[in-house]
Amino acid sequence: MVKSHAELFEPLFCFHPKEITGEEMIRLFKMNYSLVGSNDRALEDVSVLGWEAFLQSIEDGDIDVTLSEVIAFVTGADCFPPCGFSKLIDVDFYTCEGRLPSASTCAIQLWLPRVNNPDMISKLMYRALKESYGFMKI
Repeated sequence: MVKSHAELFEPLFCFHPKEITGEEMIRLFKMNYSLVGSNDRALEDVSVLGWEAFLQSIEDGDIDVTLSEVIAFVTGADCFPPCGFSKLIDVDFYTCEGRLPSASTCAIQLWLPRVNNPDMISKLMYRALKESYGFMKI
């Protein structure tokens, strides 16, 4: 079966990572919002705007970070696995001044701060990526 339909099985057995796009990254994350109309939800909307702008800035080459570094920070893998991840990446929000965004590679989860200014997400994510230990710095 595999030999007679080799072209169908090639992506699975001959994995060639493809370039990650910002649009693919956005679809990979599931935002766990607070209640609609709450103050927290309003701040979370600003954070998500900042998150999407951060990914777009990476894709445009405006930031010295790659989308592969972002996915490695969150999942431990620097590209999408051939069969995909087991679930969407959960994004939860927190309110805590001075705390950098963090991730759990085991739970496939990202924590983003609630911010008033969407530009803060880019600055905080940049610091989290560049100052983290583990998958990003060996």
